[in-house]
Amino acid sequence: MTIDPSHFGPYLSLGLLMAGSANRSVATLLAEIRNAVFSGRPNSEQGEPRSVHAVEKFTKASVEGKGFVYRVRDTPSWWRGPAISTPPGARHDSPVLNDVLHLVLVVKCARSIAVYTSHPSDWGRVVRAVEDGSVTKVRPMPADLINGAFTHSTWAMPTVWMKGLHHPVQTKADSKQLTGLNVRSVIDQFGDQTYHFSSGRSRVPLGVGDYESIGLSPSKHRIWLGQPADFADFCARTEWALKLLSGASAVAAPIAELAQPLGSLDKLGVPDEIGWAPQGERDSWTSEAADAFALLERVSLDLDTTDSKIIEDDDTGDRTVHMVVHLVAQGAPVTDVMLEIRYPQASNTVALRVVPARQTDELDSYEQAIETILVEEGWGKIRYSDGHVVSGKVAYLPHYSAVPFTGWEWVDFTTPRAVDVTKEKPIRLGATDRRAADLSRIGEMGDDSLFSWAYDRWGEGRPGLLLCDDGSGEIADFLHLAPLDDDGESLLTFIHAKGGKSGDSDRGLSVSEYEVVIAQAIKNLAYAEPEAIAAKLRALSANARVWNEEDPGLDASGFADELLRRGRKIRRRVVVLHPHTLRGQYEIDTGGATPSLRGRHAQLSTLLLEAEATCRSVGAQFSVIGADQ
Repeated sequence: MTIDPSHFGPYLSLGLLMAGSANRSVATLLAEIRNAVFSGRPNSEQGEPRSVHAVEKFTKASVEGKGFVYRVRDTPSWWRGPAISTPPGARHDSPVLNDVLHLVLVVKCARSIAVYTSHPSDWGRVVRAVEDGSVTKVRPMPADLINGAFTHSTWAMPTVWMKGLHHPVQTKADSKQLTGLNVRSVIDQFGDQTYHFSSGRSRVPLGVGDYESIGLSPSKHRIWLGQPADFADFCARTEWALKLLSGASAVAAPIAELAQPLGSLDKLGVPDEIGWAPQGERDSWTSEAADAFALLERVSLDLDTTDSKIIEDDDTGDRTVHMVVHLVAQGAPVTDVMLEIRYPQASNTVALRVVPARQTDELDSYEQAIETILVEEGWGKIRYSDGHVVSGKVAYLPHYSAVPFTGWEWVDFTTPRAVDVTKEKPIRLGATDRRAADLSRIGEMGDDSLFSWAYDRWGEGRPGLLLCDDGSGEIADFLHLAPLDDDGESLLTFIHAKGGKSGDSDRGLSVSEYEVVIAQAIKNLAYAEPEAIAAKLRALSANARVWNEEDPGLDASGFADELLRRGRKIRRRVVVLHPHTLRGQYEIDTGGATPSLRGRHAQLSTLLLEAEATCRSVGAQFSVIGADQ
């Protein structure tokens, strides 16, 4: 049965394709899209989808289109299962099903093609079919053309969604949504340089005082324009968008201050680590994404780089690396998944694929979940030692400061006490497991931990009061309250210690070594006020060790009393005691350094400068203690 589309009014949310030729047949393309849409249906559906109506061919001005309506029998949202996250023994088919009709439309204007799909995950099926070659003679509309058609540095953007390229930390959002009259003017050129543009709304001028508000998600090859008045309006606005694409120039990213996508993948090699985080509100997820999240919610990903190497295709020049991803839950291995990462020579988009462990092409439940979050949804982050990050499938090199951090204090950790820079706390005598901490040994002769070094620096025999607050809910590993100075003020130092992963004399720069300890230090600035510190010490740190030359019997409550007696005349300082960085590795001529070293140096500088700026915002100094040799 053929249906007249004149009474349609679908919401203008469109996937975008580019045909190899303006003569690409809409009818043939629609048939291939139908096959793609009907394959790999969600677990919630029972039976095969079935076409029930063909949409009558329509022509409006310079666009032509066709479509079809299909029916699926879907499990109600309130029914438990079937889903890959539901334990096999608990999966039950629903005795009642919703008969749901979905619409697919293909609209072409010259080489630009818009695809409307009412089912939330159908566009993803179309893109995958284009990439695997089952939908032919088209390619996803390049992100830079979408940027060029619908954004301009002089056009207002009232809404922007940004994704972070930095490691997840408690003191910096993983993603941001900014709204306003024009958020271009409120981008933080320092703090936001580790984010990339994900999607947004742009005001495209139509004439004097008039504009079209259009949403765009370039990496997903999508745009949206809102609800049309009728089908004629749907066609007219779709034509307008497709014509803009036909004459567009490539723009790498809509906002220059954010991280920019790479023009080439030549610099990408074997990655260092992989992670993922869900994006958007749960209500907006596809059923496949919700299933994958439920299965992997408590699972961490550990990238195994052992024996991994780049293999180059002699014919295409494409480079490929296969990586084993260990899935771990609460320290226990769950399973392994093989991930193929391909760097196409003719593209700046990374190709990801989960390789099934079994001989068939079918993925098991965990493999399918990884495929969903990394490949289909683009929730993954793949990181490289030189600072490059793949977010979704797009590679970036975040903007990092070229200005070096100057707040270092370089220390010789070989004298007067020889310190193992990898050892954070004293351990029990005779113990080999470093988790067997024994804080009673702080300062003991022969102990080679950083905690004992801190004791030597600020503890017994030194002026002031030193308190060890190590433990759950700590303010810092140590607090040091200095004597009153000539101005009647006191310096309160928050000391955060962390042992390095390596004590090698030639160890290189590492950003990840500092991220956790600095995030902890910044988070605990919430206890910057004396009253908050005193209340916490009395409530949670009654047994904390205190050293004071004048009153050896002083306890945590006495430390709190003395702090409050000093009143508001307190200067604050945050010290990160982490000797992983060697002076000779940091104080270099970056102009003559390798790109990898220059990248790590800039990343580390940016991290420390951001921490310094945050401390200064609450009136605190910031410094880092590194190793002089």
